[in-house]
Amino acid sequence: SGSHGPSDPKGCPEKEDYLDFMLSFPQTTQHILVAESMAKGIPIMKKSAMLHTKLHFLDPIAFQPLHHSIEEQYDDPFPSNTTPGINMLKYCLRPVAKRGYMHDECTTAFEEEDVIKDLVVSKPKIKELADAIKSFEPPTASKDIPSIVTSTQGDHVSVTFLGTGAAIPSKYRNVTGILLQNNGASILMDCGESSLGQLYKRFGKEGTEEILSSLKFIWISHIHADHHMGLASVLGARSRVLHEQQKPDDPLLIIGPRPLRKSLHLYSSLEPMAFTYVEASCTEVGENGKTKDVDSSVLQSLQAAMASMGLKRLESVRVEHCAHAFALVLESKDYDHAANTGWKIVFSGDTRPCPQLVTAAKHATLLIHEATFEDTMKDEAIEKNHCTTGEAIAAGEEAQAYTTLLTHFSQRYPKIPVIDETTLHSSNHVGVAFDLMTVRLSDLPRIPRIVPAVKMVFEEDSNGMDQDHPSNPS
Repeated sequence: SGSHGPSDPKGCPEKEDYLDFMLSFPQTTQHILVAESMAKGIPIMKKSAMLHTKLHFLDPIAFQPLHHSIEEQYDDPFPSNTTPGINMLKYCLRPVAKRGYMHDECTTAFEEEDVIKDLVVSKPKIKELADAIKSFEPPTASKDIPSIVTSTQGDHVSVTFLGTGAAIPSKYRNVTGILLQNNGASILMDCGESSLGQLYKRFGKEGTEEILSSLKFIWISHIHADHHMGLASVLGARSRVLHEQQKPDDPLLIIGPRPLRKSLHLYSSLEPMAFTYVEASCTEVGENGKTKDVDSSVLQSLQAAMASMGLKRLESVRVEHCAHAFALVLESKDYDHAANTGWKIVFSGDTRPCPQLVTAAKHATLLIHEATFEDTMKDEAIEKNHCTTGEAIAAGEEAQAYTTLLTHFSQRYPKIPVIDETTLHSSNHVGVAFDLMTVRLSDLPRIPRIVPAVKMVFEEDSNGMDQDHPSNPS
């Protein structure tokens, strides 16, 4: 048996020379053709896809349908001893009596209607909650609500969570990555491993290529691997897309911690990628109210990136986690809290509660705050320089943020974190982020209201764990 991975998956199998190569083998040879364009429309992570189906039932706006590979049809140019490769397909060589294909671990398709039917039957109240979310009436304009939230302009500014877990990827939560889109321009805030795969899963091939070509900059909060391991693959994919689109591969601005610069430049020697690296400290405002002096070309890159995203403020704020750890503050060109115009988005990165972050997040339209541990694990949060859910919520309240979205959960909470019920019921301004969830600024009043329904979906046994609970989560 043998496997083939043609360099041009779409066209190569149809070429006569490739077929001649396959036919040169004895008829007893089994060919496994590995070609991306022949992938079946079956999700690799079936349970994760089923989970997203349930979330889509609750809120079809925040949880858009996912994109899976589509099986391409050919005129069957292959010999009869050819099998298209699928995920988890095995071929047993020994013992000889069992020689052949083994499909027992291959992911199978599922019917979304059956998943929803089972959910409604097992939890009859869930349909009532889902209907309430879908029929939610957004608030009318008032001085207490950011105008961007109640205007159609808020439909065009969105964040999509590519990962909401800490330390390592799990079945239900990838590591940190956040896509911010504003009227056709986009940026990434952190870029954990598989961020590129998550983009394809959420937006499909065409949508992802559009995002990659419209990226204005990528901001990395700190040097820990779960926040930047997907950076090289995104940069490489961007260069390939721009080349295919016959567009100039202009260097993409990367803003990040000082130690990341060297490793990224080393990696760029292995794969084509164009970028300009700027240390995050260069976007930090000092006591004199000014940023560091930078090279004029770098300054031009920063100014161009901000202009293309409609920003008047891009500031990195030092936080308490590790050396060179920052939060990010973004303000739109028309942001003015007193006049109730524009928007302000703040991302905490990884941090302990700290006054400088609260000050920087003052009156944020959206504060995305890490909430790694539950409140009973404060000692561990202190030891590892992270926040508990209660501390993250308190930071949002102190900053008077309109909405606080919690993210970066320990993988000991595989589906939904442990959050104090009293806190949730007393606030209509706290939400929980999930992988592949898209939140427009106009959605902010609705997002906190999905939490009770989500908790009902994920009711587990008394210890709140499931079979995917890692043995030593961070």
